[in-house]
Amino acid sequence: MRTRLLGTYSVEYATVQGLHQLVEKADEQLLDAEQREGRKRLDEFYSRLRDGDLVAYSIEEVEQAIRFGAVDTVLIASTVPRNQRKDLETSVEQQGGDDYVIASDTERGSQFVNAFSGVGALLRFPVK
Repeated sequence: MRTRLLGTYSVEYATVQGLHQLVEKADEQLLDAEQREGRKRLDEFYSRLRDGDLVAYSIEEVEQAIRFGAVDTVLIASTVPRNQRKDLETSVEQQGGDDYVIASDTERGSQFVNAFSGVGALLRFPVK
């Protein structure tokens, strides 16, 4: 369930059919909100990368940062194999961190996959 209101929509029926109408009407805005959130997370990753600290990238670096409890948010591209994604998500959550799946069918998501193999992390503190 989304934690914020995306908008209000009128539907013709207060039934299951009305729920289907609601989903159709809200789908575009929901997708836009998800894309904005993904863009925001990647912007933060690239900003920290430019500053030279508080990021990890590559599966090895991210796993090491997770072991140290340094990961605030792990960013995982949707192209990363499901079992590997689940392992990263579980490990980060056990350390009190968050996870976010980056859609790799967007321009920024595709760049993230090509440059960093689809795995990166925003850190609480440096681990190097």
